[in-house]
Amino acid sequence: MVWRVKIRYFASSLTILMLLLVITNRATATGGELNLPQIPVTIEVSDGTESTFITELSNVPMGYDVTNGTYLGWCVDVSAEMARSPATHTVILYSSSNPPGELINEKWDLLNYILNHKQGTAEDIQQAIWYFIQMDGSYTPTRSMAWTIINDTVTHGNGFIPQFGQIMAVICYPIILFPGQEDVQVSVIEITNMDSPFDVNDDGYVGVDDIVLVAEHFGFDPSHPDWNPIYDVNNDNYVGVDDVVLVAEHFGESY
Repeated sequence: MVWRVKIRYFASSLTILMLLLVITNRATATGGELNLPQIPVTIEVSDGTESTFITELSNVPMGYDVTNGTYLGWCVDVSAEMARSPATHTVILYSSSNPPGELINEKWDLLNYILNHKQGTAEDIQQAIWYFIQMDGSYTPTRSMAWTIINDTVTHGNGFIPQFGQIMAVICYPIILFPGQEDVQVSVIEITNMDSPFDVNDDGYVGVDDIVLVAEHFGFDPSHPDWNPIYDVNNDNYVGVDDVVLVAEHFGESY
């Protein structure tokens, strides 16, 4: 009981300190984590013009950052085919900032950079995506604009994380429901990231409560039993002073 009081006292003291400091020259904060359903949903795809796919989501429960509806979609798997509408596919949705284990080493930062800095046609963009997301070996683009996108992304895209209001790729990871069922392409859809990383209690306002919550988790990293990445505002796998400062800088904002 005493240690909880001490932590609360420390958090409150740190909160007051952060609010009193005039903080300058801090890095721009990263985007918030998407709230996605953890149960399977259904996708149905058709050919697009603005993107490779037009992806329709269905069977999405209420209360999440995705809803039943139509999204721009892209292929990230050149080894399999995606049967088009009226065929449907069962998938689990993953944020590209928190991909499933076997995809964790793919260059999702570069894919997100491409989606937020589009150039050329959908085919140019698709080829650039295949170049960076190498699930089944390397891919060599054939279009000059695709190479322009690639060069720009190599120069500016490393470590890119979509911020509030930017596009975040959501991975549509297929589930094989029946033995012998054919492989289905892994794809992504574009979601506008409307979650603020600073409103950690998700009440639509960045207040003292948000700063205190982050401060109460000061020193936590993924090895801590109570680790929660929502308090790691700058996504460096450690809740530190920088995280408290970032929330304090946005004190008073509403969403």
